[in-house]
Amino acid sequence: MKRTKLLIGSVAVITMLSFSLCGCGGSDDTSSEDVAATDVVVEETTTTTEPPLVEQEMPENEHIFVNEFSSRPSKIVVENPTDTAYYMKFEDKDGKTVFAFFVRPQSTAPMYMGLGTYYLKYAYGDTWYGEEHLFGPNTRYAKDEEEWPFESGKYWTLTMKKQVGGNVNTEPISEDEF
Repeated sequence: MKRTKLLIGSVAVITMLSFSLCGCGGSDDTSSEDVAATDVVVEETTTTTEPPLVEQEMPENEHIFVNEFSSRPSKIVVENPTDTAYYMKFEDKDGKTVFAFFVRPQSTAPMYMGLGTYYLKYAYGDTWYGEEHLFGPNTRYAKDEEEWPFESGKYWTLTMKKQVGGNVNTEPISEDEF
C-alpha cells in the first residue's frame, strides 16, 4: 500500500512539473492552484504507521495451536528451565505445520504426537503478542535440520537450554524461513 501511495504522489509531481515546463497552465506566474496541487501531493505521499503491538497474556503451558493428527500415540516432553517462552512447531517434509504448541518459561510440556517423521522449528522470546506476531520484533527463530521420527510407544525429551555435549544442533533462521 505504501508503494501505491508513493507512486501516485510521484506521478502527480511529474504531471505538475510537465505542465509548468510546457507552459500549458496559461500563465508564467505561480498561482494558488499550483500551491493547492502541491498540498494534495503532500497528502498523497504521507504514509500511515502500523498500530503498535499489544502485549497479551501468554497462553497456558501445553496450549495447542495446530493439531493435524486424528490420534497421537507418540510423545515429546519439552523441558524449559529458562525464563524464555517457546512456540514449538513440527512440520512434515513439505513444510506444512502438523503440530504447534506453547511452552511457558520454567515449565515442562508433555505433548502427544502423531506417528511420522517431522522437522522441528521454534520461535522464542519474553513478551507474547499473540499467535500472529508471536514475540513481536524481538522474536528469535531456530530450526533443527535433523528428522524427528515419532513411533508408537517411544518418546523424546527435549531440554531447552544450551549445553556442552547436547545432541540437538539448532541453527538460527529468519522469520521468513519460519
